[in-house]
Amino acid sequence: MTEPRRYGFRSLRFKLVLASVVVEVIMLTVLVWNSARITGNALNEISQNHVESLVPLLNASIAAPLAQRDYATLDERLGRIVRRESLVYVEVRDELGNLAAKRGEVPETTQLNTSFETADGVFDQALDVTVANRVIGRARYGLNVNLLEATVASLRRQGTVVAFAEIVITFLLLSALGFLLTRHLKALAQAARALEGGDYAVRVAVVGQDEVADTANAFNAMAQTVARDIAKREQVAQQMHKLSSAIEQTADIVIITDRKGVIEYVNPAFEITTGYPSAEAIGRKPSLVKSGKHDETFYRDLWNTILHGESFHGVLTNRRKDGTLYYEGKTITPVRDATGTITHFVSTGKDITERMRAEERLSFLAHHDELTGLPNRVLFSDRLEQAMVDAERHERLVAVVFVDLDRFKNINDTLGHDAGDQMLKGVTERLLGAVRRGDTVARLSGDEFTIVLADMAHVDDAARVAQK
Repeated sequence: MTEPRRYGFRSLRFKLVLASVVVEVIMLTVLVWNSARITGNALNEISQNHVESLVPLLNASIAAPLAQRDYATLDERLGRIVRRESLVYVEVRDELGNLAAKRGEVPETTQLNTSFETADGVFDQALDVTVANRVIGRARYGLNVNLLEATVASLRRQGTVVAFAEIVITFLLLSALGFLLTRHLKALAQAARALEGGDYAVRVAVVGQDEVADTANAFNAMAQTVARDIAKREQVAQQMHKLSSAIEQTADIVIITDRKGVIEYVNPAFEITTGYPSAEAIGRKPSLVKSGKHDETFYRDLWNTILHGESFHGVLTNRRKDGTLYYEGKTITPVRDATGTITHFVSTGKDITERMRAEERLSFLAHHDELTGLPNRVLFSDRLEQAMVDAERHERLVAVVFVDLDRFKNINDTLGHDAGDQMLKGVTERLLGAVRRGDTVARLSGDEFTIVLADMAHVDDAARVAQK
């Protein structure tokens, strides 16, 4: 056995530790910076979405009382909004610039912000208050964004500490690993040089003077074929492992079916979302979560799409095993074999129930009174216009009844707003009980209600309903 060669700074151990530490420092620096940037952008987007959803809600809440100069109701609603929406302040002025109501510490002058990174932690904005596309006033408000800045700063600090600790640990581990690795490589290099006169005819050019170069000189011929086969198998195995791990751990619902739609695989996210274990789902069709909310035409179009080799994208209303409904944003993709024939379908989906309910809630508040659930002025105008069109077409009559509650302010002043709210709800129930299903009862302001009596045959019918 020949004497081991000494490599000094050219040794693989030194290069491995040095290169790994340098790469680790660069990657961790980029990772910490990029993580803070992505987190900041995500929090900014969340705050932006909050502001965008807040604008129609704020307008819907204050438009009616501002239009009717019902400043008591307006002040009450501002109080609820400031407590519930993390607002620092809200100020409402009418179309002449006169102060109608305000809540919180309203600054004398406001410079509207374009970024959520503000010096005082308050995101100042303003909006025009509109009713039926007519501006009736203007509102200023400030959103508390201190949490955004504190979160990003905390992430930067934590990321720096973790990165430094990881660099130190990596250096220590790689130093130990380099020693162990190169020690064995030098012994292998000595054995390889002793076997150079064997049956290995194939040679490759070797560059360098380290341990790996010596090992390559000894095992070049044998390793060339073996390494190629092993590399291919490892590459396939790694890809399959990554794919399997990703599907198992993803939060999205994954279903794989054969061409006939029989389920062959479901991931854990499917089990969690639907309540059906994989053993109960495999062998059945995806219709086991069918809710009955879609007609047969919907499913026929879905199958026509994927059987023609196109991907399906849509929102389905499905039913869990416990009977509850959920919304699923779903994509179904056909899988073809080498001949181009469709053999399987891969379905991916996400439970978007909370998002859909939030959108439905915002849509409802834009056209209804929050307290009573009755149509607001916007929806009332639309219902009245539609009733008049129908009446003209069928040569019928339409009546509008205005109901105003006398001394309602005295109730709020003496018994409190809660008592006033309960009275408004009671009045709502009585009005709804006094009209037909096709009629419309709306609340225009604090104590004013309107009723659209559609499809009336005689004027006297309206009078009888009003007396009732």
